[in-house]
Amino acid sequence: MQRRLPVLALLLAVLSPAAMALDDAWPTQTVRLIAPSGPGGNPDVLARLLAEKLSSKFGKPFIVENMPGAGGILAANLVAKAPPDGHMVMFGDSGNMAINPALNPNLGYDPIKDFAPVTATAQRALARSITSPWRSLPSEPASNSCTCPIAAAQRW
Repeated sequence: MQRRLPVLALLLAVLSPAAMALDDAWPTQTVRLIAPSGPGGNPDVLARLLAEKLSSKFGKPFIVENMPGAGGILAANLVAKAPPDGHMVMFGDSGNMAINPALNPNLGYDPIKDFAPVTATAQRALARSITSPWRSLPSEPASNSCTCPIAAAQRW
C-alpha cells in the first residue's frame, strides 16, 4: 500500500475538480508520456499504469514512449525542446534532473529553465540482501572492517 500512495496522490491531484478547472481544454491531442528507460524499467511501468487511467479520464490517448540512452539525456532533450503545451511529459528523476547536469554542463537542456515539476509519482528504496552484514548505511559489517564503499565514504 505504501508504494501506491504516491501514485494515488498523483491521480487525485490530476483528476480533482480543482485541477480540471484550471484548463478545461487540455488535452486537445494525444499526450506523450516519455519514459527515459527501456521497456520494463521503473519509469516505463509507472507511465503505463498512469496512461490507462489518464486516457479513460480525459478521453484522449496517453501513450508511453520509451527513450532509453545516455542516462536520460536523450529523453530530456526531446522534452525540453517540445512545445510547452503539456502534451509531452517526462518521468524525470535525480539522474537527468540533478546528477547529469552536475557532471556535464553541456547537456543541451537546463533542468531549471527547461522543466517544471508537476508532481512526485513514486519513491524508491535502497534494499539489501537478508544475508548482507549491513543493517543500514551508517552501520558497519559485523566483522567491524568496513568494506562497504557507501558506509566508508560517510566516515570521511
